[in-house]
Amino acid sequence: MPADKTGFGTARDRAGDVWFTLQGGRMSEVCYPDLSTPSVRLLDVADRAAALALRRGRPGPDQRRQ
Repeated sequence: MPADKTGFGTARDRAGDVWFTLQGGRMSEVCYPDLSTPSVRLLDVADRAAALALRRGRPGPDQRRQ
């Protein structure tokens, strides 16, 4: 991964040892047990609300017109 990160974060309560980095407005790496150790090669994120809406034949939350 390129080193030009735009941010980083962890759990709100900081009880966990998992960190993430941001690059170009997206999550770029997941790190464990600290920010200096990238630990995930591939990460798929599922949006449960959107999946349920698609199953019901409705647009997902990000597809609704306002």
